[in-house]
Amino acid sequence: MNEQVKSIDVEEANVLSAVPKKKKHMSIGKRIAAGLGVAAIACSMALPVFATDPETSESSTTINTVMSNSFDGLKDDLIGTANAVMLPALGVFGVTFCVKKGKKIFRTMSN
Repeated sequence: MNEQVKSIDVEEANVLSAVPKKKKHMSIGKRIAAGLGVAAIACSMALPVFATDPETSESSTTINTVMSNSFDGLKDDLIGTANAVMLPALGVFGVTFCVKKGKKIFRTMSN
């Protein structure tokens, strides 16, 4: 009887040691720092929305117009950057592609 109890205890100990340990929770300082970081990012993203009109120094524009103007500016910047980067990149890609295909064609013709 004692041998059976000992073997069960050993089996339970092996099973319990295979169970992953629980993670420790974040400390209160880390939680506060994470919350303040999220709040700072949210506030900095909302700044252009609450901008005032420089001519009348009133916030006469609505959120929709401010956001649409911001996204239009972002769109123009992204298209300008894509044009500046893609044209030279396509030229380099085309040259390297033609050189590789030319080597392959001459290699197959020579064999």
